[in-house]
Amino acid sequence: GNKRAKNFPEILLEILSNPCYVSIVSWLPNGKSFAIHDANKFSSEILPKYFRRVIFRSFVRKLNRWGFRSVKRSISGFETTFEHTSFCRDQ
Repeated sequence: GNKRAKNFPEILLEILSNPCYVSIVSWLPNGKSFAIHDANKFSSEILPKYFRRVIFRSFVRKLNRWGFRSVKRSISGFETTFEHTSFCRDQ
């Protein structure tokens, strides 16, 4: 078929909209940034289902390449939080 492969933000949206994953990764209440609550489980349970590279560091590099920015813990309240101006929950 002509179904094109999903790009990185689309895959990310799919992961974030899966209710099974909320304890591992979830949107913050504002829907403008997301937090990875458990990097180990994220790497072992989620990354292998969606990506070839399952190293957490390379996932973070990919986020950076797509223009995602890390949000300081003092602002988000979470250790590992990322945001992108055009990436939000209700698009």
